[in-house]
Amino acid sequence: MRKDISCLGEFGIIDLFKQKDIKAHDWVMAGMGDDCAVLDLGLNICLVVTTDMLAEGSHFDLKWISTRQLGYRCLMVNLSDIAAMGAVPKAFFLSMGLPKFWDEQGLLGFRDGLFDCAARYDLNLLGGDTIAVQERAVFSLTLLGRSTKDCLVYRSGAQPGDRIMVAGSLGDSAGGLYLLQKQFYRLGDEDCANLTNAHLRPAAQLELGRMLAAQRFAKAMIDLSDGLVQDLGHICARSRVGAIVDADLVPVSKSLRALADCAGLDPLDFALHGGEDYVLCFCVPPELETRVIQTCRTQLQIEITKVGEIVAGSGVKVRQGGAWRKIAHEGFNHFGITKRYR
Repeated sequence: MRKDISCLGEFGIIDLFKQKDIKAHDWVMAGMGDDCAVLDLGLNICLVVTTDMLAEGSHFDLKWISTRQLGYRCLMVNLSDIAAMGAVPKAFFLSMGLPKFWDEQGLLGFRDGLFDCAARYDLNLLGGDTIAVQERAVFSLTLLGRSTKDCLVYRSGAQPGDRIMVAGSLGDSAGGLYLLQKQFYRLGDEDCANLTNAHLRPAAQLELGRMLAAQRFAKAMIDLSDGLVQDLGHICARSRVGAIVDADLVPVSKSLRALADCAGLDPLDFALHGGEDYVLCFCVPPELETRVIQTCRTQLQIEITKVGEIVAGSGVKVRQGGAWRKIAHEGFNHFGITKRYR
């Protein structure tokens, strides 16, 4: 019986393409299953590679995002993967599928936003490809980074007892998307701006990622693109451990709480499952917990919050007020039915 790919889901489809029966080359340090592939160039230098796609109708709608904002965002979401490895971004390739009705002004806006982001991080565009598509635009970006072997963090290093930390509040991007899609503006101007900017102009935590890697603070790390529960689940799967998240500790901003109050929603739904925050989630040995929080605050002016603990077992559980919170859905799934905020 033929199966629709929605039965597989995004990560089931990825599993179909993993080369389980082919011996890996000795120069491949990490392949599918991490934020980036890592290639050994010799002399303790590694090439770090990540690729991502943005498709109109799935990731963006030009009704509520300008092409300039889109260009900036297209590169920034790839930078977040580099941050999650603790590497330094260097250059990128861009491929575009463009409908014929796109005008030059829109394309120049996309270019300017892309180059705004590239200039901020001193990146060069090295090439790519362009094709015509029938209806909706698609952008695919491949980003190259650099690191030394001993300054990389993978998803596979978490151990029972490690503290689960996040760098900033969660759910603001999903809240911003809710505002943009629903045209729900019963909030004050400042709260609206905080939430919509979190979605339209995220900031990759590159400096934090490099510091956590260089000082050996983080044993496993990931950027939160699909929601805390789902992305933490990737760390658990790669590290062969489980995780308990304490919902009462999850940092939620004043602006997101204001939106939830106005809309009659639970802010933790946004924070746990909304995705696209692009903040780092990482695992730290218990003896380093206080030192990490203090170092991030004093050196980078970033507030780090412990939201749970790695445990023996598998999967992610969420505890709230002494009871287990039901996980209605894990996060964004391109091929499933959990497209709550898209």
